Amino acid sequence: MKVHQYSILLILNIVTLFTSNTGYAQEKISPNLKLQYFKNTDDQRLLKATLTFTQKRNEKPLPNREVTFYAGSKKEILAKIITNEKGTASIQLSNDYKLPLEKDGTWFFSSDFTGKDSIDAASSEISIKDVHLEMTANLVDSIKTINLKAYTSDNGKNIPVSGEAINIFAARMFNPLPIIDGTFDSNGTLSLEFPSDVPGDKDGNLTIIAKFDDHPTFGNVEKREVSQWGIPSRYQEPNTHRALWTKGAPTWMIVALTIMLIGVWGHYMYAIICLIRIKRSAKKEKNN
Repeated sequence: MKVHQYSILLILNIVTLFTSNTGYAQEKISPNLKLQYFKNTDDQRLLKATLTFTQKRNEKPLPNREVTFYAGSKKEILAKIITNEKGTASIQLSNDYKLPLEKDGTWFFSSDFTGKDSIDAASSEISIKDVHLEMTANLVDSIKTINLKAYTSDNGKNIPVSGEAINIFAARMFNPLPIIDGTFDSNGTLSLEFPSDVPGDKDGNLTIIAKFDDHPTFGNVEKREVSQWGIPSRYQEPNTHRALWTKGAPTWMIVALTIMLIGVWGHYMYAIICLIRIKRSAKKEKNN
């Protein structure tokens, strides 16, 4: 009777699991498509679309999906790109390609995902005003100074960018380190004093980055310059240093591991001794 009950419960669990998985697979996904514009220090332009969806409050990528890029309000197709494992698709715009200008002097870009199977369609669009950013790093009266200039063009005339904020970073391995920020004056110029306590490499070299970061009009635009303005860093490892990547493991780890191993083997020995004592006790009772 018990075997029959267990069989019924097992079948019910399998059916429930299959039903829940099927329902999840058929659940509609409403993706998010984010379109971004980048212009690097060499004036190369890049469009990047990121396709993701939200599941249990976590944002997850949608790889291997086709995203179409367009230029202009008439939607001239630029390219169709498959998203990578991070859900991003990118296209570099050739400098020779003349982008269509809108009436307000901006570039209009859009991208879309047509949707497939249980995934809904998604689209995104941005309007970008091309900005020219210049940066020089000079010593002015022994003071490290960053000089910036920003302007847009309209019918061949340079128009200063005034009242716009910009950030200065120092390049790092993972994310740029924020250093200082400022606002352009009416002439589209800005001078900032660079701190003297920023760590650099072993020779004191720093990659200084001036950047409009996700600006609503200009997008992501940056200028970079390498300067010997950092504090030389020395990463010499002390002889007594013990870590996971050195020949000698940390002392605390050796002690903890030793205690755990003694505890485990102690339990094994105790169990063996108990078995031997039980066996001897059973023999004595049998003989008596």
